[in-house]
Amino acid sequence: MSGHEGHFHNKAAFLDDKERMKGFRAHELIQALPNFSPNDSFLDLGAGTGFFTIPLAGETKGKIFALDSDSKMLERIGEKMIAAGLSNVERIQADVADIPLEDGSVRHVVASLILHEVADLEAVLAELFRVTEAGGDVAVIEYEEKKTPDGGPPHHIRLSAEKLTSALEKAGFGDCHTQMIDEKIYLLVASKTS
Repeated sequence: MSGHEGHFHNKAAFLDDKERMKGFRAHELIQALPNFSPNDSFLDLGAGTGFFTIPLAGETKGKIFALDSDSKMLERIGEKMIAAGLSNVERIQADVADIPLEDGSVRHVVASLILHEVADLEAVLAELFRVTEAGGDVAVIEYEEKKTPDGGPPHHIRLSAEKLTSALEKAGFGDCHTQMIDEKIYLLVASKTS
C-alpha cells in the first residue's frame, strides 16, 4: 500500500467512524432544519465518505449532491450507494469555492467539519449563498474554537460559532441558530431569506 493509499484509508476510516459525531445522525440534522420536506434537495459540501450523504439520500426523494475534491472519497460514496440501493445521489468532484451547480438549485446545504479547512471562507460562503434557493438553509458542523483540541483540528484553524455567524450574515444568510452536539462540536443553521 503506497503512502497516499494509506493516508486515504486512514482518513476514510476516521470519516466513517460512527463515534465521531457522538451519535448525531442525519435524522437529528433534518430535525434541526426549519423547513424540511421529504422531496428536498441537499448539497453535502466536502462529502468525504458519505457520512451524511447516504443517510440523507434515504430520508428524501430529492437529489443529494455529494461534492468532494477527492475522487477516491466519491468512489467510496458510489460503493455505498450501490450497497444501499440509492439512485438519488449525484457525485461531483470539485472545489468547495467553485461549485458547479446552478443558482438557487438546492434547498439545504450541509457543511460538516469542512469550513475550517477552506482557504477563503468568504468566497465559499458566497458560493453557498448562490446555490441555495430562497427559503433554503445551510447547516454547518464545526468544532468550537475555545474547547479542548482532543480529537479535533488545532485551535488556530477552528471557527467559533460567533465568527461563523458573523461570516454567514455577511454572506447574506440570516436567522442563525446554534446548538451544541457535544461538549466540543456545534451545529449552526442559517437561512437564506431572500
